[in-house]
Amino acid sequence: MGKRFTSTEKWDDPWFRKLPVEYKALWQFICDKCDNAGMWKKDFESAIYFLGEKVEEETALELFNSEKERVNPINGDLWLIVEFIHFQFGELSDKSRVHLSVLGLIAKHQKKGYGKGIYTLAARVKDKEKEQDKDKDKDKDTYLLEWNSKMPWKLNGITTKRRVHLSERLKEPAFVDNFPTILDKILASDFLTGRKPSDTHPNFKADFDWLISNDTNHVKVMEGKYDNKEKTGLSKFEVRK
Repeated sequence: MGKRFTSTEKWDDPWFRKLPVEYKALWQFICDKCDNAGMWKKDFESAIYFLGEKVEEETALELFNSEKERVNPINGDLWLIVEFIHFQFGELSDKSRVHLSVLGLIAKHQKKGYGKGIYTLAARVKDKEKEQDKDKDKDKDTYLLEWNSKMPWKLNGITTKRRVHLSERLKEPAFVDNFPTILDKILASDFLTGRKPSDTHPNFKADFDWLISNDTNHVKVMEGKYDNKEKTGLSKFEVRK
């Protein structure tokens, strides 16, 4: 017995609430009867038999595609549920066994000629991934530009290695939320700017690669580990009262 996710939120969706009851049932019927690629082999005779209500194809398309495209008729005998794959599986990956079966169905449909001349299933998945990659690249470019606008040592671009490290840092709220402050603290630190190098690190300065190379450097900057030490006149064994 096949099992699928269902959206409980549909009952709060004004579009779904306004559907006549027989078309609510038809929508659920199609979502249950389509294959794992979201393709339903159009069979209104079967739908009417199981629903016990008369439904019309033209009316169904008009209702289902009200306000936005939810169903895409393909080559006359198939209906594609536009958001089915994304809802059921998220982003498809060829590293997942379940996803491989879905990708196989997509290839099978395309081999038969379904989807020619339309925005195909595979294209939807690939375009979504491309858009997400572009958004990530824009985020990375933003950090490069902010670094170059503040720091005396400039970056010429995001290398592959930097892209990998920066992707990891962008998963860390402590880095993302505090990035401007981190740069300010680096500029204020005599050690991190190389104004007062240590004996053990005479040529060190906190460049971009150092900052993003691990998940601790930016944290230590924020915690004040590299702040300039004030001269207190106290020995290291005394504590200021």
